[in-house]
Amino acid sequence: MTDTQLERVAQAVKVTSFQKGDAIVNYGDVGEMFYMLKSGTVVCLVPSNESGGRRGSIPIELHAGAYFGERALIKNEPRAADVISNSDDCVCLTLDKESFNRLLGPLEDIMRCNVAKTLLSSVPFLKNALTDVTMTKIAKISKEVTIAQNEYILHADGAVSRTFYLIREGNVGVVDDNGDITDMLAAGQFFAQEAVTSPPFVTSTSYFASSTSCSLFKIDTARFESAIGGMSWQKFLQNGGNSAALSSESMASSTDLTTSDPKKRIMSRFYFQR
Repeated sequence: MTDTQLERVAQAVKVTSFQKGDAIVNYGDVGEMFYMLKSGTVVCLVPSNESGGRRGSIPIELHAGAYFGERALIKNEPRAADVISNSDDCVCLTLDKESFNRLLGPLEDIMRCNVAKTLLSSVPFLKNALTDVTMTKIAKISKEVTIAQNEYILHADGAVSRTFYLIREGNVGVVDDNGDITDMLAAGQFFAQEAVTSPPFVTSTSYFASSTSCSLFKIDTARFESAIGGMSWQKFLQNGGNSAALSSESMASSTDLTTSDPKKRIMSRFYFQR
């Protein structure tokens, strides 16, 4: 964001405080507000299945500098998750829908990248191996796809898979080689990691979209390896996420966070330091 954009957003936001346990966003509500977490923590909980199993999925915790609520405003869809305050010092900067569309609508790609980055940072075999710079690069090369209900995402048909999946919204059913549903994955979870950690990978398990709307981030092995300078995924992780192609880069080149204006510094955090 430019200094002018930061100034406009800083002037438009309102400060709202919450106590632990307060419901900030409720699943299914009409989206009227965008939230930026100034302090404290919140927990995002999405439906665990299409029949309405609310708050039954893997919780995703967000910390100061994160934001939420933008998707309902951008897509004009109902809220896709419950967001609950997880601390007594929870303070959010909020933008109403009109201000959000006017000031932040063009930043949808940045927001999509940040969501992918948040999901990547929750993957056990990645979070300790990837630097912030690397995580950002991988999030940028991820592709978001929407899968129709009952459509197969990955089929046990003997083909080699080269794609790893992160679930952004919805549920994914897991089917074994006997055709039985053995598990149900929810937003924040991932599958087919063997495609990138142990290629070539031929799955004996099938995955399908079990909810009306299923949104996924997919990361192809070839694109990942290209993004890190040609090193194989396995070698990259074995080396602790180090690569010469990435170690020389700096996030400072993408934006200047040294502005003297405290309001602009606060706003910068939400877009460039997640």
